[in-house]
Amino acid sequence: MNSSQFNKMFDSTSKLSREDITAYGNTTDERVKHSIELNTSDPFESDAMDGWEELSYDISKMNSLDKKLTPTTPIKSFIIGGTLVALVGVALFVLAPSNKTNNPKTEKVELTEPKPIKNQDLSNNTEGINTPELIELMSLAPKEKQIEIQTIQNNFQEQKVIKAPEKLKILPFNRIENKSQPSLNRSHKRAKEIYIFNLKLVDYKKYRSSSRIKPNTPVLTGTRANKEQEAMKNTEESEIRIEIPYTTYINKALEVFSLEQYKLALKKFESVLSTYPDDANANFYAGLCLFNLSEYNKAIDAFRNCILGPFSNFDEESQWMIALSLQELGEEQQAVVQFKTIIQQGGFYKKQAVEKLK
Repeated sequence: MNSSQFNKMFDSTSKLSREDITAYGNTTDERVKHSIELNTSDPFESDAMDGWEELSYDISKMNSLDKKLTPTTPIKSFIIGGTLVALVGVALFVLAPSNKTNNPKTEKVELTEPKPIKNQDLSNNTEGINTPELIELMSLAPKEKQIEIQTIQNNFQEQKVIKAPEKLKILPFNRIENKSQPSLNRSHKRAKEIYIFNLKLVDYKKYRSSSRIKPNTPVLTGTRANKEQEAMKNTEESEIRIEIPYTTYINKALEVFSLEQYKLALKKFESVLSTYPDDANANFYAGLCLFNLSEYNKAIDAFRNCILGPFSNFDEESQWMIALSLQELGEEQQAVVQFKTIIQQGGFYKKQAVEKLK
């Protein structure tokens, strides 16, 4: 059908029938065709005629569609509906759980929701391991009670200028006896340091031939630190865990820590500690995370591990943080003992300890 024929179709309002389509396809008489074209009422019918032209005007193509659109008789619908009801009934009978059991006495079992772990239950974790699940239940301390990142960075910068006494002896805090315990026979020296994000680190490249971390949580790559926590929540537990070089992993952990994402940072430091329990970096910064998450007892354990470890780089900071943790726990007498000890030693935190005792 050419464009001139289409233009003649819009003058009539009558409908196009299947007989018209058949007649149009079977005749060669231009007068008959012209008459049918005049009966085409709108552009939709014109498009339809184009389609029938491609099908050689064979209306038998409509037979399958007629069957689908033919209304079902009431009797046929009743038979089909009854059959479906019967089939559903048989299926329910077959699939229903049997009431008969080998035990003549049956007990009613009530399903209850598991009780959530409360924050106070965290201190009962006898293994001392802060799993990702336990960390998620921790609560962030009020802002005024947190140790700010800027404060930590400033203290480190001042210490680099002042330089703490090399032979300053700090004894591990003993909670049970309310006093410092005797010094232990161990190698305890100041290690080589590096600074990342203006935060102090022991440079373990000088003391470990090869060190790699296998994270406790799925590894996410290519994700910015401030977006990683949300992405981690959407990661399946079955994701493959790979080993990561220690330097790469601790740098990432410090980046997250510097962004004040303490839960995520703590998970990373715990991954380090699962491989290297005496790692000074992981123990100290895990302690800071725990302090800012109101987990003061656990923070004390982490800082004490720093003092018990082979390197003395975080001894003064750990002693200071233990005193602050005791104060937050309301254990004033032990806190005072710690502040006085800090003053007597004459280290970097002497002035701050004097202010605390005022």
